[in-house]
Amino acid sequence: MADQYGGIAVPDFIKMLNGKLSSKLIRKIVTAAGALVCLAPVAYSAIASVNNITKEVELSSIADFIKENELEDTKIMINWTWNDESQVNDSLSNKYLFMRLEMPSEHPKITEHFTYRMENTSTILPYFDKNIFMNFNVDCPDDLYMHFQYKEDVEKVFEKWREKGLPDFIIGYCPIDEVYDDETLEGVRYLPIKQVKYVSYVYKLGGPAKYIYIYMRDDLFDDYPQFKWINDQKGNVYERKTS
Repeated sequence: MADQYGGIAVPDFIKMLNGKLSSKLIRKIVTAAGALVCLAPVAYSAIASVNNITKEVELSSIADFIKENELEDTKIMINWTWNDESQVNDSLSNKYLFMRLEMPSEHPKITEHFTYRMENTSTILPYFDKNIFMNFNVDCPDDLYMHFQYKEDVEKVFEKWREKGLPDFIIGYCPIDEVYDDETLEGVRYLPIKQVKYVSYVYKLGGPAKYIYIYMRDDLFDDYPQFKWINDQKGNVYERKTS
């Protein structure tokens, strides 16, 4: 609505409507209402810009965490997309994890895996010049972008993940008991060492807050004394159900 001279080009129908109003008070109300409508997007943009600067948007802090602790060359697994019998998405699946705060954890029966869909990589990998995730683009590890369409054989992909051994660190909830067998996971625990609160996107007055955990295999605490087991200190190992 801004004209080339910096003024506001009021639409003709508003001028006609305002011209037909005899009451000065009503005309002022209409003008004020119109001004508010025009200013709302400006206010939204200003607030969104401030939030974009002051809040953690997406997962840049995880990239900082990895660099600060020199973890680029460790085996890091990141969560992938999967569906269970009730089509539960990742955010809802996290409730099973938060009850235990250690892995492997309980989850519904998974019916479908999408091992090439790892959305979180798109906001972490731009801070690195190589692929740092052991399970991302396993058939084409030099590609630092997520493939939108990819013909996969899930079992063959899982086999390639297994060939690399157990991950040292895990980002997000990964149903690793779908990848590794009971014997490999016997006595293995992944404990949370960092919780990241972030906004997945900035929209108008704010954005939905999300949480993601970083886990470390518990036999590595001596190698990384800077990390502590956060949240749950009970030490109860979850025993996976076989039924």
